[in-house]
Amino acid sequence: MRTVMTRSLTASGLYAGQDGVILALAASDGLPAGSLAQKLGVKAPTMTRTIGRMEAQGFVERRPDAEDARLTKVYLTEAGRNSVSEIESSAASCDELATRGFSEKDVRSLVRLLKAIENNLQAGDDDEDEDEF
Repeated sequence: MRTVMTRSLTASGLYAGQDGVILALAASDGLPAGSLAQKLGVKAPTMTRTIGRMEAQGFVERRPDAEDARLTKVYLTEAGRNSVSEIESSAASCDELATRGFSEKDVRSLVRLLKAIENNLQAGDDDEDEDEF
């Protein structure tokens, strides 16, 4: 699915993973890079590079926090906000393609099973973190 989404969004100038940054900021604009990294499950240096690239492309901008000048937050630019509908449309098309021939019941079952897998993996991550100490 990631490959299909990437191909679909390439024409708009977005690269793999940038759609997640834009959607996260569309839901809650003005986040620190560390919060974005945590929300998207990537390491902070990866997020910093992604933000730098997106800033050069004109999708986001970094600004100092109004209350704490030591903190820099990331905001969508007009181009970033304008890309949200294209990302959502591409995601819907990708979902439709991926579930072609599935009944609504099949899709609900698939979503339930994928959520269970995600929960198991997150619990496994927590267990690994505990083992380190």
